[in-house]
Amino acid sequence: MVTMYKVKPMVNDDLQSFLEDTGCSRMQFEILRFMGKHPRAKFSLYVIARAMGTGGMVLGDALIGLIEKDIIVSLLDGNGLVTYCLSDHVEVYSYVYYLSALDWSEASCLKKRLKEDEALRYLK
Repeated sequence: MVTMYKVKPMVNDDLQSFLEDTGCSRMQFEILRFMGKHPRAKFSLYVIARAMGTGGMVLGDALIGLIEKDIIVSLLDGNGLVTYCLSDHVEVYSYVYYLSALDWSEASCLKKRLKEDEALRYLK
C-alpha cells in the first residue's frame, strides 16, 4: 500500500541562512540546540560536555568558534570558573530559540540541508 502525504517545508530559510552565514559545524549546531533549550542559563564546559555526551576538546573548539561569532558569551566568575551562555543579541536569541524548538525530524532535515549546501559550495 502506498500512502501519499504532502511534505511541508520544515525549516524556515532565514534560520538556514543564519547557520550557513556563521559557518556552523555539526558540533556547533548541537551546542546551539542545547543552549536554546536553556536560553538564560550559564554552563561550564564540563556540564555542557556531560549533557551532550562528548569530550571537552572537541566541544571547546566549537565553543571558541561560537564565541568568535558573538553567538555564545564566555564569563569568568570570582572563583575562576568559566561559564558559557547565549549572547543577548535579539537576532541570535530568536534563531537559537527557533532551532531548539525543532523536533528531531526537523533538526535532522536542517542538518541534511546544511550538509548538502556545504558540499555544493566545495564544488563551485
